[in-house]
Amino acid sequence: MTGFDAAASEPHPSATRSPVYRDPHETSLTLILTGTAIVGPMAALLAGGGAGPAADGPSAVLLTLTFAVLWLLFRRRAAVQGMRRPRGFGSAAIIGVVVILPAFVLEPLYPFVVFGFGMLVAGGNCDNRMLISWGTAVGGIGSFAGFLGITDGLRPSLLEGWERPAIYLFLGMLTLHAGIIVRRRENRAVTQTHR
Repeated sequence: MTGFDAAASEPHPSATRSPVYRDPHETSLTLILTGTAIVGPMAALLAGGGAGPAADGPSAVLLTLTFAVLWLLFRRRAAVQGMRRPRGFGSAAIIGVVVILPAFVLEPLYPFVVFGFGMLVAGGNCDNRMLISWGTAVGGIGSFAGFLGITDGLRPSLLEGWERPAIYLFLGMLTLHAGIIVRRRENRAVTQTHR
């Protein structure tokens, strides 16, 4: 066997893949930041006495930015460790942009479309069942509230346009609270690993 044959049988350095980085706080950080991106605009709208879909656009934009920040954060952490990262959060940010751009021209934004699809894509690519489940459940409820309304059977005078922001605020607070609970569990798991 010549040196050329031996070199040809070895894999090219770029063909070998580095291990995948799994951040120990991926789930909690995602839930906390996405929950905050929903709660902020909705709380400001309801506290100011506003109603209607006025905070839908800012929430959808903040969710897209949140997915982009999470992608950059986890990608940097992986690079520091010399590892690679699944493309889940980058794909979620791209989905957010794809959903947001036509909605500014055609019809109002529904932030839970960005939330649900973003969580499904990020969770699916990162193999994170919690994000997939949360995106399906909360994203589905929020999208249903945005498109069809949950309280259609009530008298219109009871709603006064605050129904959707109030439901979105509740779902955002639920997501934020779930992120805090998951963070505690992740911290306990990290602590037990280092003992």
